[in-house]
Amino acid sequence: NALSKLEVGRLGVCSFGTETNLVVPFSEPFTASTGAKLLRHFSFQDTSTDVIKLLEVTRSHFGGTAPLQSNQTVSQLLFIISDGRGLYTKGVEAVRKSVKDTWEAGIFTVFSDSG
Repeated sequence: NALSKLEVGRLGVCSFGTETNLVVPFSEPFTASTGAKLLRHFSFQDTSTDVIKLLEVTRSHFGGTAPLQSNQTVSQLLFIISDGRGLYTKGVEAVRKSVKDTWEAGIFTVFSDSG
């Protein structure tokens, strides 16, 4: 209900670590049962973070979104909440390139590292 008051158009949720999985697709409405599904799904047990794969999957899913109304532009915002373990396993430059590719795809990214 809070998300609808903020006029959030669509919300999708991925889990990520060594693998990236779509938990709640953009096409699924976010309800109280969705919140319960999220709580059951996340384990926070991965030992590394493949942020490059996360950003690739995100670009793919965001690329398939369309405006809610024909006269709207699509504003895309990605929040990443992570412990940051193994963030640069594939190298700092590879992560920078992936972040740049995501920015160029029109996706503004906010990364919060709790580690």
